[in-house]
Amino acid sequence: MEKIKAAIYARVSTEEQATEGYSIPAQISELEKYADLHGIEIVTRYIDEGVSGKSIQGRPQMKKLLRDASNQMFNYVLVFKLDRLARKMKDSLDIIETLEKNNVKLISLNEHEFGM
Repeated sequence: MEKIKAAIYARVSTEEQATEGYSIPAQISELEKYADLHGIEIVTRYIDEGVSGKSIQGRPQMKKLLRDASNQMFNYVLVFKLDRLARKMKDSLDIIETLEKNNVKLISLNEHEFGM
């Protein structure tokens, strides 16, 4: 059976990291543990560090992730929490819709396999 290919997306603004402890290394560590446990192959990582989730336009790695999703580079995107996708629910829904259009499922560790 072919391994599931996935991308990791992690984001933290400097303010959040200071106050809430969602560090990039902590997010990646948890996502990699999940992938190992479920036989998922991580093919790439997209990291927007010190970047606000206010809009997709200001996040180069999220824009690259969406481009790569349209090129079928992976079947899943793993995130630590849904709020790592975007600050606004509408932006999160737009991202999820774009992923779905490209047959890419979203898995959120803290929302218990949102997209599976």
